[in-house]
Amino acid sequence: MSIKSAKAVIFDFDGTLCDDFRELIVILNSMAKEFGYEKTPLEKIPALRELPSQDLFCVLGVTPEKLGLAVKNVVTRLASRIHGLPSFPGLVDVLRQLSTQGYRLGILTSNSEEIVRPFLLNNRLDFVEFIYSQSGVFDKHRMIANVLEERELDKSEIIYVGDETRDIEAARKAGVAVIAVSWGFNARAILEKYQPDFIVDKPVELLEVLSDYHKKGSNAVQ
Repeated sequence: MSIKSAKAVIFDFDGTLCDDFRELIVILNSMAKEFGYEKTPLEKIPALRELPSQDLFCVLGVTPEKLGLAVKNVVTRLASRIHGLPSFPGLVDVLRQLSTQGYRLGILTSNSEEIVRPFLLNNRLDFVEFIYSQSGVFDKHRMIANVLEERELDKSEIIYVGDETRDIEAARKAGVAVIAVSWGFNARAILEKYQPDFIVDKPVELLEVLSDYHKKGSNAVQ
């Protein structure tokens, strides 16, 4: 695949573009009494990052009957705070370089566009072209399919970037390449077990990975 044929880089939002992991822990702890689980002390946070993202509430002790309500509460409370949160150091400059190089940049998120846009403005990311929003947090493969259809892109023309194990699974289901980032919810060790096409630890490495990906061609990615 030539660099000209790779038209879009699609980013997960929470934990990939928006640095909201600590805010997530604060929210989870504020919900502990209501949903019947123990608060998470700071020293146990690294252990949470080693979990597949879909197992978080189960490990915390949320019952299946309360799971849907718990997820809804987290999404709602986090959404109200997103606009004032930062992006990750160096990431804005990297995305600006990608935009300058001709990439179309987009976001997949469970947050509404009305919530995400103020964050983008506050973090100088207003050049991001499109936002796809869907309430179901485990339906990202369908969102990727929507991007492909509505933007008239082939699977070989996009690469997806996310911070969780479910992002890797969504990309696999959608049949697109995926870059996992280790600065968000899930730690590198658990991301590696899900075998993404690439893993990066710093935003600047995205430039290196994308350059290498295009030199080798998408067929080199297994």
